[in-house]
Amino acid sequence: QTFAREVAEQAIVLLKNDRAVLPLAAARVRHLLVIGANADTRHVGGGWSAEGKPPYETTPLAALRARLPASTRITHVPGPFAEIFSPLPESAIETINTSDLERGAAQKGWRTAYFATPSADLAASPDATGFDRELDVDFAAKPAPLATARLVRWTVDFTAPESGAYRFDLEHDGPVRLLLDGRVLLETAAGLSPAGDRASAHATTAADLVAGRRHSLLVEFIPPATASGRCRFGWRLPSRRPILPAALAALSSEADAVLFFTGNRLGHGRAQECEGGDRPDLALPEGDDEALAAILAARPDTVVINQSGAPVAMPWIEQAATLVQYWFCGMDGGTALARILFGDVNPSGRLPFTFPRQLGDSPAHALGEYGPIRVEYREGVFIGYRWHDARQIEPLFPFGHGLSYTTFAIDAPTPDCTELTVGQTLRVSVTVANTGERAGAEVVQLYVGNPGGPVPRPVRELRDFAKIPLQPGETRVVEFTLGPRAFAYWDTAASGWRIEPGHYTLQAGASSRTLSPAVTVRLV
Repeated sequence: QTFAREVAEQAIVLLKNDRAVLPLAAARVRHLLVIGANADTRHVGGGWSAEGKPPYETTPLAALRARLPASTRITHVPGPFAEIFSPLPESAIETINTSDLERGAAQKGWRTAYFATPSADLAASPDATGFDRELDVDFAAKPAPLATARLVRWTVDFTAPESGAYRFDLEHDGPVRLLLDGRVLLETAAGLSPAGDRASAHATTAADLVAGRRHSLLVEFIPPATASGRCRFGWRLPSRRPILPAALAALSSEADAVLFFTGNRLGHGRAQECEGGDRPDLALPEGDDEALAAILAARPDTVVINQSGAPVAMPWIEQAATLVQYWFCGMDGGTALARILFGDVNPSGRLPFTFPRQLGDSPAHALGEYGPIRVEYREGVFIGYRWHDARQIEPLFPFGHGLSYTTFAIDAPTPDCTELTVGQTLRVSVTVANTGERAGAEVVQLYVGNPGGPVPRPVRELRDFAKIPLQPGETRVVEFTLGPRAFAYWDTAASGWRIEPGHYTLQAGASSRTLSPAVTVRLV
C-alpha cells in the first residue's frame, strides 16, 4: 500500500505553477472549495479487462479531508456545469440479453425490434430483433436489418436509483417518441435542426420517479429516407442538476483556496477513456471549459487538476496559473495528490508524451488519416515529439516536461571522446545541480540528434534518462552509456539496424524542448 502511494507521488506531474501558487499552506486554508466530479470518483475498478479489485481506493476528496484539520471547511461542488445527459448505467438496467448465456455473454441493455413498415402498431410482431448495450445508434455504421428498417423500437426495464425529477433526452434526425410505462412522454414528427437541415436535433422531457421502483422505457424511431439515421437516448438524474459558471465563480470568492478537477471520465460520455473506442476529439466534458474560464477569471489562483491518461485541449490555459496532471493514479492516488498539493512531497513526474495545442497538430489529423473506421499511420517514425520537432510545431506541453517546488540546472553533456568508430560505445557525463531551497528530484534526459542520410530521421531522439534526487545546493554527475543502437536506424531493405557515419549531436535537459547547447561527436 505504501508502494502504491509512492508510485503515484512520483508519477503526478506539475505542468504549470506560475506565481508559486503551490504548495498550499494548510494553516492558511480555513475554507477549501473543491470543484468537479473527479474529486470524488473511484476509477480503479475499471471494467471488462481493465477491472481491478484493490483493498480500497482513496479519492482526492477523502484524502483532502484526512490531510486537513477537522476545523477546515471543505465544500465540494461536483457539477455538472451544463445540461448533460448520460446513457442508462448498467447498475439501473433490469433488461438482460440471455441469448448467449451459455457462453457467459449475458449483457444488460435495450431490446431492439425492427419493422419494415413505419406504421406498425405497438402490438405488431417485428420483422427482426436484436439487442443494444446502449441506445446510441448510427444507421450508416450498421448492417441489415438496421440499415433497411423503416421503424425501430427499443425497450428497457430499469430501477430508479434515486427520487426526484429525471430529465430524458433523445438526439435524433427523424420522427421519434418516448414512452414511460406505456405513457407517451414526448413525440416529435421531424428531426430537423434549428437551421432546417437534417442534422440531429434534441427532444427533451421530464418525469418524477421514486427510488427503488421499476419502470419501462420505449423509444420509437423512424429513420429518414434520405439520410443515414441517428438516434441516441440519455438521461439526467435529479442529483445531477447543473451549476452554471456564474454561480460557480460566485462561490469561489468565499474560499481561501480553490481546486478544480477536470479531465476525461472512464467509461461513457463525451470525454471518455476506455478500450474499444477512440475519442472523437481532445475536448473536456461538456461545460468544463466554460466553467474553468469563469472560475479562473474570478480566482486566478485556482489550482486546476487534470485527470486523464491522454492529452486534452485547454483553451483556458493562459489564464491558469497552476496545472497538475493527476493521471489515473491507483488505489492511493488521492493521498499522493493531497501530499503534493500541500507540499509534503515535491512533485517529480514528467510527461511521457506531448500535449498538442490543438487536434490538427497531431500527425494522424494533420495528414488527414484519422478514421473513423481506419487510421493510416503515415507519419512513420515521426510520432510524438519527433513530429513536433520535424514540423517545428510548438507543443502545449513538451515530452518530458514537469516542474518541481525547487529549481535545477543541467549542464551540457560531456562525452568521453568526440570521435568514435561505428559500433563503439560512448560514455557521456552530465552535471545537474539543485539550485533551489528544498530537496527534489530532476529527470535528466539525454537526446541524440542524427545526421542526414538515405532515410528520413527525427531531429533528435531520447536515448537515455535518469531520475536524480538532490538536496538543496547539491551537485551530481550523471553517467550515461550510449551503445551502438543509440546511433542506429532500422534498415527496412536489410531488415536490420544500420549506423550511418557522420556527425551526431548530444543534448541534455529537462524536456524535449528545454535542452542544453549541442555537443557534436563524429562516427567514422
